[in-house]
Amino acid sequence: MTSIISLPLKNFAGTLSYQSDRVDVKFSVVGDAAAELSIVIERFPYGGQHRFIEDLHNLGGTKFAHFILQGRSEDGEEFFCDDIIFTALGNIWNKADGHSIAPVAHYNLANLTLNSDQEVSCPVLTWRLKGFESFEVLEAVCELGVIKIGGVPKLTDDDRLHGQLKISMPLELADEEIWTARAAELLEHVRDVMSFASGTYILVPTRELAKGVKVKVEAYSQGLAKKSDSPAFKSLALGDIFQCAVSSFFEPRVKIKNLQFAIKWFTMPSNYTEALLISSMTVLENLLDSNLTEEDVRVLSDSRYEILRRKISAVIKEDLAEWVLDKAERAALVSDLNERLVELKRRSLIDKLMILGHRWGVQLEDIPVKEIKEAKKARDHVVHRGYYARPGVEDDDVHDHVLTVRELVMRFILTGLGYSKTYWSYPGGYHSRQLHIISQ
Repeated sequence: MTSIISLPLKNFAGTLSYQSDRVDVKFSVVGDAAAELSIVIERFPYGGQHRFIEDLHNLGGTKFAHFILQGRSEDGEEFFCDDIIFTALGNIWNKADGHSIAPVAHYNLANLTLNSDQEVSCPVLTWRLKGFESFEVLEAVCELGVIKIGGVPKLTDDDRLHGQLKISMPLELADEEIWTARAAELLEHVRDVMSFASGTYILVPTRELAKGVKVKVEAYSQGLAKKSDSPAFKSLALGDIFQCAVSSFFEPRVKIKNLQFAIKWFTMPSNYTEALLISSMTVLENLLDSNLTEEDVRVLSDSRYEILRRKISAVIKEDLAEWVLDKAERAALVSDLNERLVELKRRSLIDKLMILGHRWGVQLEDIPVKEIKEAKKARDHVVHRGYYARPGVEDDDVHDHVLTVRELVMRFILTGLGYSKTYWSYPGGYHSRQLHIISQ
């Protein structure tokens, strides 16, 4: 089946436009092993009708003008991109030909309609993947059809594709439009869960929909996928979590809000342990705040808090008057301390963990509260000072705090998905651990 990775050099004739300005152009497109497109616009004479290109290119500032490039090949294949940017115009002038330009084009998302080398009776949705490591092709049957995902046994640093995620529409389903939209949502969910499982956010450079003798392709310009050093699942044992990924889409045990945000941050690569601690704690706090209600996290009502705040503020002003003589300095200090009082009406991190953990059935009793508090203190220390060091405290490694926080995140997400089998746990030493969902 035709795809971006097998796309030979293809010539198109069409237009380059920006709002009402438009010029005819010829250009070529070719795909490489990483499904990255190279778009080359053929050099053309520069005249008055082309001035809008140079004017927009020379605007200055930090933003680029986004042009529309579209065209059609002689064999009926189509190209469309509405976010073309130019990093150079390729200006040339000579006495014989005059002034000409060949803009250097880049894209974020391009859409192509290609001719298929075989006819497909039912629609097939295929996502080409970067960053997926698996020793086997995994398969699951669901109401939308048979879904498969495959990767490579071991990721390498070279920029290329590492697998695909694919689903075919069953013959018994009639509405292709509804199936296509729903199948794309399923693949998105599965991609996210498998990214979480492998500790590497899986990139999708192309999304291909084959139907009849045509393949519609969404091509995204993406970089390298960065592999994690501490995945929750090894590439030899992804079967159970894959089945959970599929089933949790149709029958989620818990509707986890902002799950994709959490997974993107959880799989964010970092060369510094301190940065990993910050991103991991961000995931945990976002999970809590996104999935708890305002009533869950509030200790005091606004009215009760305001009464308490005024009383405390009065004590602060009275006390400061005795040892801060400069009025301006005293007023600034009072204002600063008053801003910090807002935390009085909201529950602590530990309280929120226990509330959501109890609601979802997350096993937390074997993670000491002291370790969680110390991890939060370590994160706060890094945020405010830019590094982690506690003078006079021995055997306090920031990496241990990272492991504590990431263990909490893994348990909340896996429990929310309804996964209740084994995964790899890191606190206390690398080991396989059985996840237990606590019945409420």
